[in-house]
Amino acid sequence: MAKTRLTDTTSGFRASGPKAVRLFAEHYPAEYLGDTIESLVIAARSGCRIAQVPVSMRKRTTGTPSHDPLRSAVYLGRAGLALVFALLRPPVIVTEKEIAVR
Repeated sequence: MAKTRLTDTTSGFRASGPKAVRLFAEHYPAEYLGDTIESLVIAARSGCRIAQVPVSMRKRTTGTPSHDPLRSAVYLGRAGLALVFALLRPPVIVTEKEIAVR
């Protein structure tokens, strides 16, 4: 759907061009995991270009991870359900004219 391989959709870092900013100003999902998974589905269906750019991340120096293997599995299941629901929702259709006017 995104026409590119995505390996980390939940890192939290996003960059958006003018078309995506206008689209998300009115149609950004508020549900749990919507900001990560459903926003990608909305962008792809609306014709936005999606690209993954590598970033440098440092190893954790203190504290403990909040997800153990069980919590990670539950998160993965929730992410899968969020994807299914995002694909079942009708696509947001925004024309170029609407984008230019706003």
